[in-house]
Amino acid sequence: MSSSRHQLPSYPLRMEEELREKIAAAAKASGRSMNAEIVARLEAAFRTNDLQKINEESFAALAKELAEIRGSLPENMIQKNEAISHLVHEGMVSTGLGFNDALFLLASKGLASLNNAPVVIIQTARGATAGEVRDLIMEVNKNAEDDAHVFYLTGDIKETKAMK
Repeated sequence: MSSSRHQLPSYPLRMEEELREKIAAAAKASGRSMNAEIVARLEAAFRTNDLQKINEESFAALAKELAEIRGSLPENMIQKNEAISHLVHEGMVSTGLGFNDALFLLASKGLASLNNAPVVIIQTARGATAGEVRDLIMEVNKNAEDDAHVFYLTGDIKETKAMK
């Protein structure tokens, strides 16, 4: 702000005494006036709002990329993905583990690998494009044993896709 605080318009503000006391305590703790504390908190609220909008836009773009990948996969891969994702989710709920731990527990106990079929887990690099992920999955599927279960973990979100 290049303007002097005395040149800015004044806005009287009505509030409950309890809120006023909270603002006064926060202002004292931060070494600011009550007005500066109110302004700082309002500015922070708008910044948070802007960041949420950016995160929502990033999530929408990521969801679109994942939809592109999903659309290029054979139907049997999608069905296996859904079944395994369901099992991992059940493991998370029943054990309280995080996603990666539940997935590895599922794989290590053989639940994802019926008939002793091998399990391949791929971690993609953060920021990998939909095309790069698709190419990697197709390459692994081409080289893995026919009965192998291939999983990939994305670098940007905690979600697993089961392939093959």
